[in-house]
Amino acid sequence: MDRHERNAQRSANPQAGDMWHEMFTPICVILEVRNNWLTVCRKTKCVDIDHWSWDVEKAEDIRADEFFTSLRYKSDGLRDKFWCDCYENRDKYTVAWWQENKEMCGQDDRWLLGLA
Repeated sequence: MDRHERNAQRSANPQAGDMWHEMFTPICVILEVRNNWLTVCRKTKCVDIDHWSWDVEKAEDIRADEFFTSLRYKSDGLRDKFWCDCYENRDKYTVAWWQENKEMCGQDDRWLLGLA
């Protein structure tokens, strides 16, 4: 399976832990999948001079179709292609930590928005 097929497959069936990157520059990680909504983190933070981590306190809820449209090329000839790639299940440990600590990250109020 080539990268375009894999990206299309993961956009149709996103999984928590999928990391999207552009040449291994982090774009986002999917933290949770609920019906047609995703919780994603697009922000990183510096841990030390050589390491980074996802800043899960900045996680956001977004409709899946809206999210994946933002990862596709905008030009007519390339609309079915992604400008970044999915690294499947790359950040399962980030997801596990976020699941245990999401109340601290402000994600416990999602029910107010009808997203839970």
